[in-house]
Amino acid sequence: MMKVKKAIKRLEKTKEIWEQRLIWDSEDDAAIKEIKNLNTIIAALKKRISSPPKDDGAFGKCPDCGYEFNSELLEEYNLKFCPDCGKKISMTAPGQEREKKEASWKNHLMDRFGRCE
Repeated sequence: MMKVKKAIKRLEKTKEIWEQRLIWDSEDDAAIKEIKNLNTIIAALKKRISSPPKDDGAFGKCPDCGYEFNSELLEEYNLKFCPDCGKKISMTAPGQEREKKEASWKNHLMDRFGRCE
């Protein structure tokens, strides 16, 4: 996820450069086209950053588009993206994902090599 956030920051800086170019020449077609492309890329990358659904009882809502879906289906069918807009959805908070991966890796090592005492 850090790579995605870094990429977004770099693309936003690049977009600022193109916007400055557009200040000098407001009819620069190349700059207008490049800014539109960068906006599209940045929006797509932001959808790759996972976030938990908004809790609404038995139903959840996509944090981006507000699409309502059955929260239980996320876990049952292992859905990872909003069926409507494609936003990455995680049932855990962003900090908990890392802890979960570390615990999983630790358990894997314990199973493979046994406990060291």
